Amino acid sequence: GVDLEDAVQRLGLPRESIEGMLMQFAKGQRRTLKELRAAVEEEDGDESRRLAHSIAGAAGNLSMHELRRLAKTVELALKFQQGDLRGMLDELEREAARVLEGIDLLAELRKPSAPPPNAAPVMAPSEPSPGDATVMSAAERVALENLVKALEDGELDAIQRVMESLRGLSLTSGSVAALPGIEGSIEAFDHAEAARMARRLLGGG
Repeated sequence: GVDLEDAVQRLGLPRESIEGMLMQFAKGQRRTLKELRAAVEEEDGDESRRLAHSIAGAAGNLSMHELRRLAKTVELALKFQQGDLRGMLDELEREAARVLEGIDLLAELRKPSAPPPNAAPVMAPSEPSPGDATVMSAAERVALENLVKALEDGELDAIQRVMESLRGLSLTSGSVAALPGIEGSIEAFDHAEAARMARRLLGGG
């Protein structure tokens, strides 16, 4: 389900780097797929569309052409309220399972025989601190709004550019506390969660 050669050529990165990105994609998208199923079952149209859009963007960036197509199909079905939505979601989940199974096999092949000594523990992403949006500068607000859009579109270059601009700003305490968690979710390709944290900083819940 992954066109590795296409991803290597399009992103201009070595195959080893793409494979590492696939590992991170698998970590983040398992959660996003569960959240999409829950949102559809709860008939939360806005959240369902946002999650389907996020999956399509992330899959497209890594040349998962069929997965992207199916996620876009679900997104459009939600937008226009047409078609067999649950059947489309089932098909999306089957393709995602196929892709994730392949990534899991790749991860097994890449797994070292023993963990490196003194490996640093993996820290869980921290939750954003709400309530600082009222004292947020215009530049910080615009950067966070741009980050949400880039995350929802799954544009890796745009995400990187906005994160770099955020690091160069004088941020409110809430953004400073949230930044490691946002970065961790981005690294795990959990763009939906990163966007949720950024929206929370903006006061959007």
